[in-house]
Amino acid sequence: MFESLIIATALLCLAAILVGSRYYRDTFHPLVYIGALLGVLYVLYPAYLLWEGDLWLFLSANDLVEIQGIYLVGVAALLLGIANGAGRRVNPEAFRSTYGLERLKWLRGAAIALGLAGVAGYAYCIVNVGGIEAAFSESYGGGFDASGYVREIFLLTLPALLWLMVAYESRRPSLLVWGLIVLIASPFLTLGLLGARRGPTFMAVVGLGVGWYLMRHRRPRLLTVLGGGTLVGGLLLFIVTNRSSIYLGSEFQLEYRPLQYIGAGIGNEYLYGGALILHAEEQGGYYWGGRYLQLFFVRPIPRALWPSKYDDASHALGVPSVDGGNAGLATTDLRYTVGWSGGAGATPGIVADLWVEFWWLGLAGLFGIGWVYGRAWRKGVTRGGPWVPCFGILTSLSIYLVMQSMEAMGFRALLMLAGSIVVWHFGKHGGYETSSHQSVLSMVTK
Repeated sequence: MFESLIIATALLCLAAILVGSRYYRDTFHPLVYIGALLGVLYVLYPAYLLWEGDLWLFLSANDLVEIQGIYLVGVAALLLGIANGAGRRVNPEAFRSTYGLERLKWLRGAAIALGLAGVAGYAYCIVNVGGIEAAFSESYGGGFDASGYVREIFLLTLPALLWLMVAYESRRPSLLVWGLIVLIASPFLTLGLLGARRGPTFMAVVGLGVGWYLMRHRRPRLLTVLGGGTLVGGLLLFIVTNRSSIYLGSEFQLEYRPLQYIGAGIGNEYLYGGALILHAEEQGGYYWGGRYLQLFFVRPIPRALWPSKYDDASHALGVPSVDGGNAGLATTDLRYTVGWSGGAGATPGIVADLWVEFWWLGLAGLFGIGWVYGRAWRKGVTRGGPWVPCFGILTSLSIYLVMQSMEAMGFRALLMLAGSIVVWHFGKHGGYETSSHQSVLSMVTK
């Protein structure tokens, strides 16, 4: 039965990829890349664990049937939400947006200013730890500052780069602008190459790649996307499995196989997420939104204004504090349910994350998340403008959404979307003009 559920999940993910690329005629449709990511976590992971034979050391056969069944309906809810948000198909390459020269000037200036602010914050964190050599002389390196806003301000460089693509849609950038683009991209490049961080690597490659194609009204072939996605996935696995050997001064003794990362263990996303589902069911430990309230409403408040914010919120809401390596999720308590403790910093995947928060109501949450992705795609290909950076940001964060949790994606999305709104606001000073092919306009207004 467990194997049958894996096959059903695989067929569902494959159908999503085909619908996105064939029916919607867009290889960048959320059904394509989210369907592929869901397939990695909920098909490739269990299939590999089953093949290795270590799966049964962590969870029983009956438990795995229940877990995979929940994963299957969760995947279905998320994909149905995307399809509903995307609506009926449109020609994704037909839209053209034009801006007056004055508005383009303001957009470029605002984007460059935002990007340089992100670079300045990133450089400040690097200087805080002693410079580049000190920051990246050990594995998983980088800068640091006590303020979370300063630590994460480098994220603003991605919406800045996406807006620069919008501003230079119909004009070739000069050498000076290309230099600024490289400078603005430097935080993601250094964190990915020197810090061996898979998240920034994925965000830089996918976010900028998708933005580049969107603004040139082109789409790569499905085989190109799947091939490129496989290469990116292989790179991410290589980075994470050999992270201890990637740093300045390392002898780069890369001895680990990439697939070792998805092997059985207490930090495996599939197993950890499944254990959380079983634990919540047995202990009745659902959070009913309390954890998300901390993440999205309490976390943005600076500690300087509210030093005990997490303790106070945790006590008021009656849920564990999210101020920890597992964002309030059970780790050591799992030993009472499944006989082992979750790994420090382990992430559960989006389906388990919503499940332990809202139980069966989590399916509505998954549908809603999918709807947002589908709607952002539709707005991006039919209206352009600010929706292109919005869609690029959501696409770049999809790895955090699917493979980790709402916590991992949420605060990044809030900061980056806020930065994008700032650029759009300042761009309005130059006036606004937009046009598109009449065929698209008629489809949108019907």
